[in-house]
Amino acid sequence: MSVKSIFIVWGSHSRRAKTLATELDGKVYFLYETQLKEKWLLPLRYLVQTWRTWHLLEQEHPDIVLVQAPPIFAPLVVAAWCKLRGRSSRHRTLYAI
Repeated sequence: MSVKSIFIVWGSHSRRAKTLATELDGKVYFLYETQLKEKWLLPLRYLVQTWRTWHLLEQEHPDIVLVQAPPIFAPLVVAAWCKLRGRSSRHRTLYAI
């Protein structure tokens, strides 16, 4: 049985994410809004990245999701998605922080 895994990074690059995704036979997604770099736009950037993360999870329906933190909001979005979609289990961890 094939397990679909993805690695989500709210940044523009991460060697660790690329390496782990490759080792797990998964795919890495860099969800960083370069147009919203200014500090005063940070809340808007997090809101946009939250929407993009949720949309990605809805499209991919992964079995395993790894998330790079910081920021803390990225894993919280994934945890909320897993909880609402019933993707957590006592026997297996389906999201990692």
